[in-house]
Amino acid sequence: MGDNTLLLPLQQRMVKQLPEDSRFFARLARSALIADDISREHRELADHLHRIAGRSSQLGYVQLGQKLSRLERQLEVKGRPSAKLLAAIANTARDAIDETLINDAPKLAPMKAPDRYKKITATTGKTALVVEDDIELGPLARSTLADMGFDAVRLAASAEQALSECYVLRPNLIVCDWRLRQASGLDLLKTIRNGGVAGLDATPFIMLTSQNDKKSVQVALRTGADDFIVKPFSIARLRGAVARLLEIEAPVPARSDKDEDDDTLEL
Repeated sequence: MGDNTLLLPLQQRMVKQLPEDSRFFARLARSALIADDISREHRELADHLHRIAGRSSQLGYVQLGQKLSRLERQLEVKGRPSAKLLAAIANTARDAIDETLINDAPKLAPMKAPDRYKKITATTGKTALVVEDDIELGPLARSTLADMGFDAVRLAASAEQALSECYVLRPNLIVCDWRLRQASGLDLLKTIRNGGVAGLDATPFIMLTSQNDKKSVQVALRTGADDFIVKPFSIARLRGAVARLLEIEAPVPARSDKDEDDDTLEL
């Protein structure tokens, strides 16, 4: 994989999607003000804020991702907001996207092929399962693991689909987003740890989440997560966690070229 060959197409697709995301928030704001019951609008707003916040931060729009994450947390704090507040949050998200399109130009950090790792060859039959419902970040995590040499890496968009994959794939590693539609990543972790799929109760499990607070970390670790990575995550952080859990050869720091050694995306 050459520099940016994976990230650049993902970023280009995200940039093309941002104007539609802005229009979505505007429509949602209008809908909330006239709806008899804003339950659907509340759910859609929370889901879209989470999705766009994570994608924006991961692919270079750091400030936009932070703004949308704060709005998402505001929704959670309010519990069941009024229609007026819901519309205000949706309009603020729209304004943040529009401002980003005018003023913000993302910059991709160079990506290096992970040649510092001992490849997991096909003869070992190592497999991994990525559970992520974001259409950009899921393939990114899957490609990162494939580059580390896994024999097979499958992608699931829900906890239910992940369980089906577990029966077939028998993964040696599971990387899972906490917040999924319907059943959560935490629900999947509980099912795995409680023997829901025979023989996988001790499978290394990495939780991905935007919930960066002490309580969430404690809950995940007590439930049985082996590592807890806060989104937006650097590719280097994910590689390091996998290397530690599966005892792959650890990366050698290159202090003389810090920017290339760290795959974190920056503005």
